[in-house]
Amino acid sequence: PLDVQASDWDYTLEKSGVVRVGLRSVDGLNENEARILIASRSNGRFRDLEDLIRRTQISKKSLTRLATAGALQSVLPPGADTRKALFALQGLNFDQQSFFYGTEPLVAQSMTSDGDGRETIRKETAWESVAREFKTKGFSLDNHPMKVLREQPGLMTKHQSAENLKNLPNGAVVKMVGLRSLLQKPPTAKGVCFVSLEDETGIFNIIIMPDVYEKVRTTLYLSNILEVVGRLQNQKGVIHVKAADLRPFQLPSRLLRPPSQPEP
Repeated sequence: PLDVQASDWDYTLEKSGVVRVGLRSVDGLNENEARILIASRSNGRFRDLEDLIRRTQISKKSLTRLATAGALQSVLPPGADTRKALFALQGLNFDQQSFFYGTEPLVAQSMTSDGDGRETIRKETAWESVAREFKTKGFSLDNHPMKVLREQPGLMTKHQSAENLKNLPNGAVVKMVGLRSLLQKPPTAKGVCFVSLEDETGIFNIIIMPDVYEKVRTTLYLSNILEVVGRLQNQKGVIHVKAADLRPFQLPSRLLRPPSQPEP
């Protein structure tokens, strides 16, 4: 995973079969500040978040992007998650002329727990975590949005996975959900559109004929999570789904609502 203690700007091969994600994967991260951070490591590992801030003097904006992408875990206290890292950054002093640069004001330190000594920062749900990672990096090493959705009770019990398509007979009617990965409508294909969707088990390919495309083209370009109903075409190991209908997948409200918030 990303780690300010170990990641270079580019992806690097640490040992056979192990690739370290590069800082370039963090959406919008300033490359010059990232290289300053990398160079600062030549003096040894960062002891904690305050040490990183003081030694690199990179901006709060870049630190926030790194925190959101999960790259600061190794400089946080044990058990601290990304949400706590972001909360901590908001309370730090970023005035480089101040003696307290990179430190947390005493008043903020005294407000980290409630009257019963419990942490006031709610831990991320699995969906919030994976959504944050996909927004900042475009992927997650630990989870996948479709896996989180499939684990929701009663939500995707009738939806096939990409991996399971090879076990179904040619002509079977299937219903699937996936992230839009690739969309092509080549001029030589006579109006046929080709879409690749991704779930937690792999990639599956969708063929959309011109008559169906005219009905769903707005959805294709505006929705990131798509539900498709169609007929499986499985011929000599070449598998795709010929779409009869395609629509945005509706996320359940319980997934988007904080756990402490009751259902309406």
